[in-house]
Amino acid sequence: MHIAVVEDEINDFNEIADCLSRYAKSCGCGVEFSVIHFQSALDFLDRYTPVYDAVFMDIQLPDIDGMDAAARLREKDISVPLVFITNMSNCAVRGYSVGAFDFIVKPIAYFGFAAVIARLLRFLDESNDSREMTIKTTSGVKRVRISSIYRVDVFDHKLEYSTDSGKIESWGKLKEAEERLSAFGFSRPNNYCLVNLKRVKEVNLDYILIKEERIEISRSRKKALIKAFMDYCGKKI
Repeated sequence: MHIAVVEDEINDFNEIADCLSRYAKSCGCGVEFSVIHFQSALDFLDRYTPVYDAVFMDIQLPDIDGMDAAARLREKDISVPLVFITNMSNCAVRGYSVGAFDFIVKPIAYFGFAAVIARLLRFLDESNDSREMTIKTTSGVKRVRISSIYRVDVFDHKLEYSTDSGKIESWGKLKEAEERLSAFGFSRPNNYCLVNLKRVKEVNLDYILIKEERIEISRSRKKALIKAFMDYCGKKI
């Protein structure tokens, strides 16, 4: 589970990270957390790509406050779950106006924090399984879960969607598929393929690995692809 934490106080960030680590060790559900820390809301917004499973955001931040940052975030990503970390217990109404999933009040108590994480995991399981898209195939129309798509290839004027249940052929351009899927963490390693970053097992110098399939990384797209993957994995470069 990939989480962005926007928090200017390093001690508060460490407390959040410790709570996540404690939850991962004690919950018995096999979840692991990869956390990337942003001390500035503006830095977070400038670097934001829709690859996080959730965003934890302090409300009192030095550049712009968390509420304003959340409003800008919603212009980029309407659906990512947003959890506010705050010592301001009167922010609930305004928080829900920007689609806050929940609030955690400072000082952080582990068991309250764990209850929020448990709800968040249930929500993500339900929403990830239910997100679908309609693909106009060469013979009709098909609905498919976005999470089941691991790559999209273009051959002449045809698209081939590779999913966990098989391949789907469709008429169209790869750019059109990219516009539909980029908000769900898809990126292009080359000019003829689009990949689901959540399904990437490995990134090497000239290829990535998905489901034991090697996909070439072109020189012109290598920097952007590696940055997108590292951001997804919770590491700054």
